[in-house]
Amino acid sequence: SKRSDQFASYAKRERLGGVDDAMGTSSDANEISQSRGSDSYSLNDYGLTDHLPAATVSNEDPGFDEMMDQTEGILEQMALNREVRVASAVMTAGNYAGNTAGLTGADRWDSSAGGNPAKNFQDGLAACWQGRGPGEYIGVCSIDVANVLSRHLGLNDLFKNTMPGLTKMDRLAAEFGLARILVGGARKDTANPGQAESYSRIWGKHFAIIRRARRPSLRNAAFGYTLRFKSHPNTQQWFDPRKGVEGAYMVKVGMSEQQKIIAPTTAWLWTDVLS
Repeated sequence: SKRSDQFASYAKRERLGGVDDAMGTSSDANEISQSRGSDSYSLNDYGLTDHLPAATVSNEDPGFDEMMDQTEGILEQMALNREVRVASAVMTAGNYAGNTAGLTGADRWDSSAGGNPAKNFQDGLAACWQGRGPGEYIGVCSIDVANVLSRHLGLNDLFKNTMPGLTKMDRLAAEFGLARILVGGARKDTANPGQAESYSRIWGKHFAIIRRARRPSLRNAAFGYTLRFKSHPNTQQWFDPRKGVEGAYMVKVGMSEQQKIIAPTTAWLWTDVLS
C-alpha cells in the first residue's frame, strides 16, 4: 500500500536454535531469545504509451480491433520487460548468498561425459534452507537447458523401464523432490534500434532451485517476491486532438513494482550447466 517502506525480517539462526523445552513439575519454562530486524523496499516505476490516429479507427476493416491491439501491444511489451527483470534476479549468482556453484568441462550436462545432473539436483536441494511456512521447491531453466536434460542419457536411464523416450520435465521434477520445473522459452532482441536484429534466450544457461511460498506472509521464507503497488497495473486512455488531422487516441499503461530477494539461502543456482 506504500511506494516505499520497511518490513520485518527474521534471523534464520533463531529458527533453528532448538532451545530445550523440557520442564520439571515445578520448574519455569526456558525463555527463548527472539529478535527482529528490518529490510526496506522502494518500488520502481515502469510504463509505456502509444497513440492511435482517429482516422485509423474510423477506417478500420472488419476483423481488426485497433483499440484493443493498441492496449495489448503495450501490455505484451511490458510483460516481456518484466520477465527480463525476473530472469535477471533469478539467474544472478550474487543473489544467492553463496548458494551457487558453476559447472565446467566434463561436469557440464552437454559435454561428452554428460556430467551428473541427478547429483547436482540432489546436492543443490540439500543445500537449500527449508524455511518456515507453506512452500515448495521449483526448478527454473531455459528451454535450451530443458532440451539437454530431456535427452540426457543418464536421466533417460532412470526411466527407461517405465517411461521410454525423452525425459519429461514433470517426471524429472517428481523424481528429485521438486513441485515442477518451469521452462522459459522467451527471447529478446539485444540489438540497438536501427541495427540488424539479434535474438537470445532470456533465461540463459543456468539451472535454479528456488523455494516459492504457497501463501505469501511476513514469516514465510521464500527466495523472493514481486512487490507491486496496489491497483497496478494502471491503464489510462484519452483523446488528444492535437495529433494528426483528426486527433489520436492515447493509451498509457504504468505500474510500480520491485523484484525483491528475501531469503537467498532458500535457493540454489547452478551456473553454466551448458557449454
